[in-house]
Amino acid sequence: MMRCLKSSEAAGMPYHDIALQLEVDIHVGLSEFEVGQRRRNHGYNEFDITDDEPMWKKYLGQACLHCFYAAILQATLFILPMSVCLSVCLSHSLLIVLLVLLLILDQLASYSTFIPL
Repeated sequence: MMRCLKSSEAAGMPYHDIALQLEVDIHVGLSEFEVGQRRRNHGYNEFDITDDEPMWKKYLGQACLHCFYAAILQATLFILPMSVCLSVCLSHSLLIVLLVLLLILDQLASYSTFIPL
């Protein structure tokens, strides 16, 4: 008799070992009779899906998160250059150097963390 195999177990096994334990010929498949027996014993190969949250809410949440990241990126692209200009006008040389370095680091970080929708 075929034993049940948990997905966590199967995830770490080679496919031929899984086929052996599930008593399946990977080249031929199951006969109609065997399919019927397995359905009767184990049920259909279906996931239990709970409708906790509608799909449109999930997509909207991802879109809002994307918009939030884009807004933060736009704000830093505006604020940092303006602070550099302000520092130049006030002639604070150390602050200018720090802000330029901060601007460069921000640009490098934005290229690696920006996730397009």
